[in-house]
Amino acid sequence: MLPRRLNTTMAISYNAEKGGAASNSVRQLIAQAGATCLDVDYYCIVPQVNDIDEIYHDNARMTWICSQAKSKAKEYLKNADCLILPGNGCIVDPRLYQHPLQKQQAEHIDLSRAIAEMALAYVALQHGMPLLAICGGHQILNVFLGGKISDVSEDDIDMYMGYSINQFMKSSELGKIAFNHQTHCYTNLDCFENAFFGAHSQIVSLQDIGGKGLVFGQNLLNIAAISKNDYSIEAMESNFGSPIYSLQFHPEVAAVGMFSVIHNKVTYFPPTQASFEINLNIIGAFKQASETFAYKKTLNHELQNCISHQTENYPEMSGKNNKPDTKSYSSYLSLFNDMTYTKSKVESINCKPIIRYYK
Repeated sequence: MLPRRLNTTMAISYNAEKGGAASNSVRQLIAQAGATCLDVDYYCIVPQVNDIDEIYHDNARMTWICSQAKSKAKEYLKNADCLILPGNGCIVDPRLYQHPLQKQQAEHIDLSRAIAEMALAYVALQHGMPLLAICGGHQILNVFLGGKISDVSEDDIDMYMGYSINQFMKSSELGKIAFNHQTHCYTNLDCFENAFFGAHSQIVSLQDIGGKGLVFGQNLLNIAAISKNDYSIEAMESNFGSPIYSLQFHPEVAAVGMFSVIHNKVTYFPPTQASFEINLNIIGAFKQASETFAYKKTLNHELQNCISHQTENYPEMSGKNNKPDTKSYSSYLSLFNDMTYTKSKVESINCKPIIRYYK
């Protein structure tokens, strides 16, 4: 019999030396939720090396790095019940979506982290694992799925730093989750809207959404929310399978605040109690999705044990005379063609994850 409540393991892409105020807010929420936080160091998946840029000119090197990244990501996430790709201070390397890298952008990219997080997303999606992508993670996921990113102009950058109004589709899953107890306040409006915290210099535009036509010709992701300022994409959600919540805004900041190096204190708390509850609802729903995934894994394990016990007692049920289906299928989810057509061979790698658990 399944336990009434499982202790879930929530994996987050995190490097202790790099840290990150938004990432630390997410980790604080995981601890408050009573889950186990699994820090997966992206530099252990794709180490920082000076010649990492050579992958754009060396297909063999790209293939090798992607293959290694997938294998390591699979190993690191084997005990996880969900994956979180948090915000970060980097911009997405435009070469990942076939745009030229400008000189002024070079010092703001982190190619190793980008490839590592794409590999993590690949494994999570392959295993039907709930996925929460926030800010920079939202942009990485979009690029991984074949989308693009647009830069915010320097004249408008202030508009993207702080609380601003986002509009949620009333038909969206995220809209119903976030505004669960406040729908009566929006009966005369076409959408739910509220102030959400954002801090970014890149956006996903309507025409640049990734994941189009990936599932039998249908889109993997649906638009859930847009910015009232410029109609850029503020939230997307999965159209199929386990929950994928891809958010440009920071729900964790509105829930617990964010430490400001400038002010040396926690700042950016939500302007209203309603904002706090709305953002916390999103985090709570994702935590529940991770619990559901954990239950499914436990159930699958119990079923496997049951089948094994039956075949031991009833050899005719073992199917030993049946020819196995040896045909292999590649996934539509890819990091270029290399991520698709290289196989994960964890067993062939002496790979011991450097992961820290804490409660």
